[in-house]
Amino acid sequence: MEILKIGVMGARRGSSFMRTLQYMEEAKVVAICEVDDAALEENEYVTDEMKIYRDYDEFVHSGLDAVILCNFFHEHAPYAIKAFEAGVAVLSETTAAASLGECVQLVEKCEEHQGTYILLANCPYFTAVHAMKKRIDEGKMGRVLYGEAEYLHYTHVEDGSKIKKDTDLNNLHWRQVLPSNMYNMHTLGTLMYVTGSVPMKVSCKMIRRTDFYKSPRKLTDCNGSVVITEMSNGAVFNTTGCSGYAPTSKWYRLACEQGTMETKRYDKREDKLIVAGLDGNSEEMSPSLEEAGLVKEGDGFNLSAYEKSSHGGIDYHLTRAFIRVLLKKEKPFLDVYRSAALSAAGILGWYSALSDGKELRIPDFTKKEERDAVRDDFRTPFAKRYSDLQMPCRLDEKDKFVL
Repeated sequence: MEILKIGVMGARRGSSFMRTLQYMEEAKVVAICEVDDAALEENEYVTDEMKIYRDYDEFVHSGLDAVILCNFFHEHAPYAIKAFEAGVAVLSETTAAASLGECVQLVEKCEEHQGTYILLANCPYFTAVHAMKKRIDEGKMGRVLYGEAEYLHYTHVEDGSKIKKDTDLNNLHWRQVLPSNMYNMHTLGTLMYVTGSVPMKVSCKMIRRTDFYKSPRKLTDCNGSVVITEMSNGAVFNTTGCSGYAPTSKWYRLACEQGTMETKRYDKREDKLIVAGLDGNSEEMSPSLEEAGLVKEGDGFNLSAYEKSSHGGIDYHLTRAFIRVLLKKEKPFLDVYRSAALSAAGILGWYSALSDGKELRIPDFTKKEERDAVRDDFRTPFAKRYSDLQMPCRLDEKDKFVL
């Protein structure tokens, strides 16, 4: 059996993938692209057999089958495009693109080179969450009407460096810069996967607290968001993005024609599911991996590797799915089109927040005419320096924004 050759860009955040891939028989990390020596030294999964690159172009043309992008939050699209041009498949670890124009470029380069693209979304592989998907796919719940997804990740406002006009924003942690609604892979992305739907329209309101608003260590002045998204299946979802409230937690709920399902709050492993029928009676269950549809007979599941994998084992499921896609055994759900739509929901959600919650339509990136309407819109709340920003990344500067 020929082993898939995987390259990881970003040794720090990429360590969780390297940890999981060491248990995979079909794939092996052979190269790392990293300019920070400390990140390499701190990564316990770096071996002498792996080749280290400082230059991405040299890295991506080194004979790889696939690259896992674990670089700065908003900078994945340009590197994914270079991978497509090199004939290398892409797993993107955060958002697909930082502007609508980049979403178009990403989609069209993937089409041009017939590339393979997958957006990282490990939360769908929580046992309880995947069990929700299985019940929907089996028709047990009827049509999905309403959904909620809550991702809370508390961070202290005094973490990080003070920000000045000439601060290099690439040296900051993304949580110091990012409008919270744009980190939507764990919330809206998960509900997309579970329900098989795509976002169509979005509106967003931001939440602020005084210490975030005044902190010299935060570029964004918001620590939370409420995002309302109309989906292609007619459902409406209420999600948080990544909001900075304590305690850190994830929670999912779907209201359907035949009842409601939700995960149990503050259950870190997300393996408990509560199902309520039309009569109001509810049952708390702990579905097995088989009952959740995560393990099928003869699919080569390795329990020991699952238990040793990162993020409580869900990265094992995600990585196996990635390998199955590379081996042409299945197609990715969060492909380049759906991933662009998810990123656009975050980008347009921020546009909406700056426009007092105005509802905005999300392009269908499978259609050229809809791509044409946004292909020249490269506005983004990210820049190399604060003084270079093309649009506000703070709500208190919304008067500078013209929709």
